[in-house]
Amino acid sequence: MMNRTRTLAILASFSPLLLTFQTPAWAGNGQTSLEAATDKGDVRDPRAGEALAKLDFLVGDWSIKSTYSQADGSTVESQAKMNSRYTMGGFAIEAESIHAFPRDPANNIFVSTHIFMAHPKTERIAAIAINTLGNRKFNDGEFIENDFVVVASGEMFGGSDHLELTRYTNISDSRFETRSEISEDGGATWRDGGYSAVYTRVK
Repeated sequence: MMNRTRTLAILASFSPLLLTFQTPAWAGNGQTSLEAATDKGDVRDPRAGEALAKLDFLVGDWSIKSTYSQADGSTVESQAKMNSRYTMGGFAIEAESIHAFPRDPANNIFVSTHIFMAHPKTERIAAIAINTLGNRKFNDGEFIENDFVVVASGEMFGGSDHLELTRYTNISDSRFETRSEISEDGGATWRDGGYSAVYTRVK
């Protein structure tokens, strides 16, 4: 778990890029003709940074087994799927997933998209996430030992403002797991987030 000071430092590290756009030195991808330019599909640009290269494991098609905790202490499992690819000229990963959401029968199926990029100076991972439930999150991530740890702030679960930590663990070429934690006091304390998932590669 992360303490409040560390959480705020993580979120603050990206504030200059979120508040004022400055074109970084690597912004051009070597293409000079708009007519001939492409986003390179699933190819990572070598200048995208070593931090983004560590997320290569995300690229591909995945089957997801999700587990949601209920208010009465029970759990409900559901299925989802995800496709991830390099985009934005090879400088970002786009991960789109389709979920069956058991907590809200009226919105059972929803789609979410994450865009992951590496900070040009700090090599930390920034991500923006949106979904069809109306939630938006700003994410900041880093590798801690063998786990990829992401802290998100934004409008989540009906618009309440709090922090969510997602830990990507047991990462391999064919499988990885995630689990969530929630903070409602700016990262001073954390509790179980009520969600975990197992991702199995399809291709």
